[in-house]
Order: sequence, then C-alpha cells, then structure tokens
Amino acid sequence: MTLMENTVRSLSEKERRLLNAATALRQRRLDKLHRRMLVIGLLQFLVIWGVMLMATIADKKGPTWYWSMLIALGIALPIALWSYLSLKPKLIADVRNFESALRRNEARVIRIQSDRMVEFEEEEDEGACYAFQLKNYRIVFVAGQEFYPAAKFPNDDFSLISIYGDNDVLVEELIEKHGLRLKPARTISSKQKATMIIPYHLETIAGDLDRIEQLLAKGGVIADA
Repeated sequence: MTLMENTVRSLSEKERRLLNAATALRQRRLDKLHRRMLVIGLLQFLVIWGVMLMATIADKKGPTWYWSMLIALGIALPIALWSYLSLKPKLIADVRNFESALRRNEARVIRIQSDRMVEFEEEEDEGACYAFQLKNYRIVFVAGQEFYPAAKFPNDDFSLISIYGDNDVLVEELIEKHGLRLKPARTISSKQKATMIIPYHLETIAGDLDRIEQLLAKGGVIADA
C-alpha cells in the first residue's frame, strides 16, 4: 500500500515521558545558569588579569597588580552579566514551551507508506533527501538532517510526529518506524541533483519515480495542485 495520511492525536505515554525528561533537563540548565556564568566570569577575569600582569612584568610598565585586577574585573563582569541576562530569557522560554506542549497534549502525525523510493546524494551538508512514491500518481519528498540512513530508515511505513507548544512553537520532532527498511530503487548523484529543482520537505508533486529526473529538471517541476 502507498499512502500519506495526516492526523492529530493525543500524546502517547512514551512521548509524554520524553517531554517530561526534556523539560526537566532544561529546568536544570536554568537553575544552574547563575553558577555556570559565575564560573565562566571568574575564569575570564583570571585570564584577563593574568595576561595584564604578565605584560606588566615583561616590559616593566603598565598598571600595578591592584589596578590590573580592577581593570580585568571591569571587563569580565559586564561580559558575564550580559551573557547571563541574554541566556536566561531564552532558557525560561524553552522550559515554558515544553510545559505548554505537555498541557496542549497534541501530536500532529504524517504517516507515509510506500514500497518505492529514490534517494538523492547529499550536497554541502544539506541533509538526506528521498522521494517516495504514493498512490494516485503522487510523489512526496522527505528531506533534512534528521533523515540520514539508519538501521530502520528509510522505511516502507513510517510516521513523522510533530509536537507543538503554545503559539504553534515546534518543540519536538520524532520518527516512528512501523515497517521494514526500504532500499532505494536507485540513487541520484549529487552532480545530477545539482541540475534539478528539489521540492521542499513533505512537498508533493504529480508523477512517477521512473521519470523523476525529467520531472525535476530545472524548469520542469510538476507542482502539486
């Protein structure tokens, strides 16, 4: 069977455990932020002060150790404080996003079943890219850094799960494999890929994989209706 389904469901127990663990990890990072920035600030102060002292000793000029210490403190303290004030709101927002995803209790699932697939060689660290044949003469593209080949991926039956917090902020993306590992019908080289227009992740076009090169030739993509 070849199909592509879009559904919305409640979070599974496994997904809730994953979000709880991710939330707890981010909360610990937030709780330890002030200590971490204090240590980093202290190290910066010691390095700056040490460099100034060595420079003074080397040329026998420059400020005394006392003034060197004050200058180093005046440089390191604002940097550490700025870093702390910049990072704290981001960490707080991160924790709240995961907490809101748990409250929202919603997973958007795209399930793809296909028995034929073409793989594209990677160019410049852009991530893996595949074209899966669907029924009704459709092709769907799956692309991104998270889709590199693994023990059970690509798969002939898999789900892409997206979990969102408030304001539709994406907090987690998961891949569930339900079937068997699928080998590509063929692999299109990166050189040939450079002559083609590759659709975006989860974009679909009309056509058959046997004509993928003609379909994607620059100026010849058959767009989804």
